[in-house]
This record gives sequence, C-alpha cells and structure tokens, in this order.
Amino acid sequence: MDILLIYLIKSALFLSVSVALFMLLMCYETFHRFNRCLLLFVLATSMILPAVNFAVDSPMSRFTQIIEMLVNGGYEYGDANNFSAFAEYTMSGVSVVNDETASFVESTAFGVVESVAILYFVVAFIMLLRLIYMYVQVTLILQKGQRHNSLLYVPFSTRLKVHSDDYKPFSWFGWISISEKDIADGGHEILTHEYAHVKNRHSWDILFIDLLIIVQWFNPMVWVAKRMIKDIHEYEADSAVLAAGVDDKQYQLLIIKKAVGARLYSIANSFNHSLTKKRITMMCKEKSSLWSCTKALYILPLAVVAACTFSSPKSDEPSAKVNENVADVEMSAAKSESLSAEVKSEKSNEAVVPTAVPEKNAQFKGGPNAMMSYIAQNTKYPQQCVDESVEGRVLINFIITKEGLVKDAAVMKSSGNKLLDDEALRVVSGMPAFIPAVDKDGNNVQVNFALPVVFKLNK
Repeated sequence: MDILLIYLIKSALFLSVSVALFMLLMCYETFHRFNRCLLLFVLATSMILPAVNFAVDSPMSRFTQIIEMLVNGGYEYGDANNFSAFAEYTMSGVSVVNDETASFVESTAFGVVESVAILYFVVAFIMLLRLIYMYVQVTLILQKGQRHNSLLYVPFSTRLKVHSDDYKPFSWFGWISISEKDIADGGHEILTHEYAHVKNRHSWDILFIDLLIIVQWFNPMVWVAKRMIKDIHEYEADSAVLAAGVDDKQYQLLIIKKAVGARLYSIANSFNHSLTKKRITMMCKEKSSLWSCTKALYILPLAVVAACTFSSPKSDEPSAKVNENVADVEMSAAKSESLSAEVKSEKSNEAVVPTAVPEKNAQFKGGPNAMMSYIAQNTKYPQQCVDESVEGRVLINFIITKEGLVKDAAVMKSSGNKLLDDEALRVVSGMPAFIPAVDKDGNNVQVNFALPVVFKLNK
C-alpha cells in the first residue's frame, strides 16, 4: 500500500508541473493537433515515469526519500553512507515498548495509511461507477434515435442517429447524434464538425483522460487537463469545418446561436461545448509560426529533472544469494528516544526503568555498514518466498540494554508474510552486542531501536 501512495504522489506532482507548463507555453498556439498529441504524451508520461526506478546519484533524489519517509510514518531508509543523517530523525512513540503502547503506535501508523488508502479506493470506485453510468446513458440516447444515411446531408459516410426530441448534437466514438431541428438549421456545419471529432478519434482521448481522472481524482490539475483536451478537440473540429469551405462568419454566428443550452455528458464531444468566445477567438487568431513548436521541448528538461528527482541513490549494499536468486536486504536504523516512564517489555515481566535521552546513541560495532553487512550475510531469503516472488518490508523493534545486548526483538510492522517476518526477527534477535548508549554523565543507558528490513529480489 505504501508503494501505491508513493507512486500516486510522484505522478500527481509530475502531472501538475507538466500540465501547468503546457498551459503557460502551448495553450494559445494554433497547432491544435500538435498540442493534442503533446498533452496526451505529457499525461501518459506522468503516469509512466514515476513508476520507473532510476538508480541515479542526484541531490534531487532526496525528494523521493522525503516522500517515502512521510508515507512510511517517519521511517526513512536509503544509502548506508547517510546513516548519520538518518539517525537525526526521531521516531515519535517508537521508544515505548509496553504491550498497550506498542500496539497503539503500530495501529496508529498503520491506520493512517489504511484510512487514506480506503478513502482513495472508495472515491475511485465512485468515479468509475459515474463513468459507467454516463456511458450507459449515452448508449440509451443513441438507441432512441433513428438511423439515417449521412450522405443525405453531407458528402461523407458515418453512423448517424437523428432524434425527434430536442437533444443537443454530439459525437461519441463512431456515432453522431443530432436532432431533426438541428438538421434543418445548420445541419451541414454541425455534422461536418461532429464528423471531425469522429474521424480524429477524440472519444478515445476522453476515455483515456477519464480513466486518468479515476486514478488521480484528488489532483485538480487532471481536471484542468480534461478541460484543455476538450477545448483542443473543439479547435481542431472547427478548423476542419472551415477547411471544408464553410464561411467563417456564418459558422461563428451558428456557434453563438447554438451555444444556448446545457451540455449533455462530459464523455461526449458536443457542438454546444461552452467555450464559444475561446473558439471564435481561436478561429480569428493568426496562425502560430513553426518556431512556436520549439517551446514543446520543455518536456525534455522536465523529464530529466523528474528522473533525477524520482531516482534512488546508487547503493553498494551487500546482497545475499539464494539458490542463484540474489536477494537484496536493505535496511537503515533510526535513533529513538529513551523511555521516559517505567514500562514493561513485551517478552519479560521485569520492570525496565529508563533514563534520560542518551548523549550518544548505541552503535553497532564497526558502524552502520558493518551492521548492514551482518544482516545481509546472515539473512536467508525463505525459499518459498523466492519461488513465489514474495517481497516485503518488516519493521523490527528491539531494546539495546546497558550492556549493549539485543533484547525483546519483536515485529512492529509486518511485511504481510510470516516467513519474511520470522526471518527478519531471527536475524535481528541474533545480532551481536552493540556499543551501549551513554547519557550526559557517561553512564550506559538502555534505549530502543527500530530497524526496517526490506526483502527484495533482484529481477
């Protein structure tokens, strides 16, 4: 679930920036087909690029680590060389290890992510039902019309439905719907306009962006993108009408006349699409120069910046081979506060009397790289998980005593697979003694640690 949320945040950010730049640089150019293709490319790229894992050493990759830290409830993991920086983050509440409080901390961190995920999927499902409902409604409207031969009205063949009721004209995939009233009053111009939508397959664009809205419903820029793509569709269809020899003044008067009335459904390309002033302005505008297209090259530096921002730093972490499958065991440690009240450990009835926050935290002998090497070398990726391509992240909470011993290790956040949880727990429980934490008076003190262990198969 964390991976999905991280992906959605990345894609939403990239989509928002790229659409905003499109509005700034390309929105008012008259290259309608080019703009349409560029905007669709930008939208598709915003969904694909954040899903690709780039291993690039870039200062901007820190941004992705911040997103991951926020989604994972404050736990940050990455290159072992940054261990000292990671240790600066205090994980609120992790230091409490009694049964009730540990359960509260785990359920709170788990509950926030789960609540966000449930809300996301509920709204996405409602949006999907709404889209299906609109498609059903448009289908029913088309079924009510009488099939006519389009050659009776225009010099091209298309699937045409004519209605006795006063439905507004629209096109939807390969169909054109128009009322008898509109056939009699401006039928040639309207059908030519709607045929341009059909010929250029504009309905597929709308379907694509409607599906994108279901995925990114929380992002206002995706709604802006849909409005822009529909505007471009109208500009492109208007250009086709004028290219067919229709008088521009007569056509503009027809648009104004037909602009009165509500739109049908947002999934259909309607002649009455309410952007009358913008359509007329675009028809009267001087054609953009070819040099204006060069502004579209903004997508190249934007893609490079996004790749660097969404990248993961290159890592030289050791890996453990399991039956010719290499399993990366990634981990990082984070400093936790000392206990501030008397509590009981999860596996012992012995009361633990903590001291103040240590002046110097406990350390694995040899440093963080040595700790990571130890875990990587001693972890045995469960064969069943290898065979089933199961991956996961386990958060192990444990106590480091005054003597530096690892004590009362327990799974604080499960990977969802018991075999991975048990293996991570086994390895952490068997870790050698740490260098104990020391308070400001130089006395050894007991502290808590939370260690994420990520099981990932190299593919």
